[in-house]
Amino acid sequence: HPELEGMIPCYLYPADKIEYVDATHGRIPITFLNDNSYGSFVQSQGQNNGGTVTYAVLEVEFPGVGTDGNEFVPQLTLRQNYPNPFNPITNISFSLREAGNVSIEIFNVKGQKVKTLINEYRNSGDHQVVWNGTDDNNRAVDSGIYFYKMSAKGDTETRKMVLLK
Repeated sequence: HPELEGMIPCYLYPADKIEYVDATHGRIPITFLNDNSYGSFVQSQGQNNGGTVTYAVLEVEFPGVGTDGNEFVPQLTLRQNYPNPFNPITNISFSLREAGNVSIEIFNVKGQKVKTLINEYRNSGDHQVVWNGTDDNNRAVDSGIYFYKMSAKGDTETRKMVLLK
């Protein structure tokens, strides 16, 4: 992946599920420590100069036909928020193939939950929610990178957004 060229990722943390874009494409978000001097193993003999935490998305292709011969159809589609970067509000759009319970949660870069936007039953079709940059206690959050995670029908998708004040 060109975005990772020249990097030696340490402590690689891939997402727990593939984000399905369509029947033939997906993404795997990863977070890792980029430290070219330390090496890719804890037992390395290099110096630990700290490095930087880096976020990347690996694009993957897969056949649109499952092992049972049926075409794979994702249960949900989570779109990129708009605007992004944003201040003070952003719109998050998503689609559900079937009606069911849906949750959308906001997390900071440390993986701490900041806010639950929705956790309710929704009909199939297109939907939109708005985040106003506050936490579950209605306090404004700091500028920075946040992740929004949608879960429905056993599927999960996560995307990155930036709040700039």
